[in-house]
Amino acid sequence: MIEEKRKRLRINIAFPVECSYGKTISFFTTSKDLSLDGIKILCGNPLDKGKKIKLNINLITDNITALAQVVWCNKLSSPDRYYAGLQFLDVPSESKNQLSHFLSQIYNA
Repeated sequence: MIEEKRKRLRINIAFPVECSYGKTISFFTTSKDLSLDGIKILCGNPLDKGKKIKLNINLITDNITALAQVVWCNKLSSPDRYYAGLQFLDVPSESKNQLSHFLSQIYNA
């Protein structure tokens, strides 16, 4: 049995996410789940464990920004499709408050 390492509950939810790293590399993708501590995204290329990525997550009513680090990346059975788990490293206070409010609305729905 695999031990769950997450500290917070994640919700399965799809939102547009802009990811960027380096000086010129950016791509748009979709979230697959989200929590106060991190996000799982779908991507077309593998992401190296430890890579730091700037995120802009569109929550419909709010856009939140965060710096995250790739914790894992797994290839899917579809060609050129990967899931990557990212842990938030730095989330500005306004974005953290917006995310917390958004998630609490869903948890309590």
